[in-house]
Amino acid sequence: MHPLFSSLAHDHTSNTLAIGCFASLCRDRLAEPLVAFTSAHPEVAVGVHDMSLGELLPAAGSRRIAVAIGPCDPVAGLAHTNLWIDHAVVAMSPDHPLAAAPAIHAGLLREQVLLISRDRNRAQLHRFLVERLFACTPPARIIADPRNDRLLERVAAGEGVALFCQSQVDASMASLVVRPLVDARADFRLRAHWHADDNIPVLDNLIDLLTASRERPS
Repeated sequence: MHPLFSSLAHDHTSNTLAIGCFASLCRDRLAEPLVAFTSAHPEVAVGVHDMSLGELLPAAGSRRIAVAIGPCDPVAGLAHTNLWIDHAVVAMSPDHPLAAAPAIHAGLLREQVLLISRDRNRAQLHRFLVERLFACTPPARIIADPRNDRLLERVAAGEGVALFCQSQVDASMASLVVRPLVDARADFRLRAHWHADDNIPVLDNLIDLLTASRERPS
């Protein structure tokens, strides 16, 4: 069954649409296009589901979700549109030796203690960033925080550094030094993937709204 379907067999005015999102990475960016979509289509209930990178495209391919959004390369059988660009950053305490470095690249982090979360979504994102930035030579010391709510506290205490995406930086990190990584692979593109041949007008409208929300070239 397609993820855009009548939620009650006898009620053809009530529909649901499922969106898969990688590790909560695009939830904030989805807010504006989804508000516009639900205003135009109040009869459609939208559900956003956090998924792992390995789950996204298979779920879209099998139509368990209508749209998959994440840092996935284009694949045969699914249409795609480029959406937002994100960037890897590293957070550290203000007195960390790297805080005053002119520029920070991934190689400088290989000798640092890298703190990661045990929360499922955050751990997925940390794993993605580590694999993208370090390829076959990750930092020698990677420590999973046993209490997910203490990760930033431990970074502030100087126990290690942590990787995040620029889109995640907010007021909770005000006490930390957050620096962008200068590596070419620190930038990555988020894309939407869907079955274009399903010919569902409301889905086409959602894709149009998502595409309109992406960053314009400077």
